Amino acid sequence: MQQFSALLKAAQAGDRGAIESVVRLVEQDVRAVCFDFQMQGNGQLSRNDLFQEAWMKIWIRLDQFEIRGKDDLVWVIFRKWARTTARNVMYNVLEQQQAAKRKHSRPLTTLDRNEVDGPAETPSRNLIARENATRISQAIEQLPEESRILIQKCFINGNSVKDVTRQLNWTYETTRYRLSKAISMLRQLLTDSNF
Repeated sequence: MQQFSALLKAAQAGDRGAIESVVRLVEQDVRAVCFDFQMQGNGQLSRNDLFQEAWMKIWIRLDQFEIRGKDDLVWVIFRKWARTTARNVMYNVLEQQQAAKRKHSRPLTTLDRNEVDGPAETPSRNLIARENATRISQAIEQLPEESRILIQKCFINGNSVKDVTRQLNWTYETTRYRLSKAISMLRQLLTDSNF
């Protein structure tokens, strides 16, 4: 594998030839995922359609793949990432097919309508939502400052972990680890009797 990291960077920058090369390099892996999915009896779409769906998602998310480490390690991680992305596309296709079957197999019940239209707003639901929001805000205030900042940046301000990593000048792994700890602390606070 000659300079896969450089090829991948060029593909992320939009170089058409680099994108085609990356597709050729991992095409068999992605096709294998599509084939397995269809062989399990999950395919109303053709294998080529599934492959196209998977590659569209990989192409859309390509700039989110972080290139780190030695070239051969980047190659291994990218192959796994591409297969996982393709597998997630297959699960989404399966979920959509199952939802379509459910939708056409029986009349909608009240519960189904709530899933489609969302639950009807009622005064009691609004009150519960406000109480939960207050409870969560109070729990967040109890967190240590670093954890509180991470929770606020990721969940309240809507920043991605990648953005927070850049803002705080941490590594991606450090940010994910600390965010995971912050979420665990918040979860613990919310399950305590005080909240």
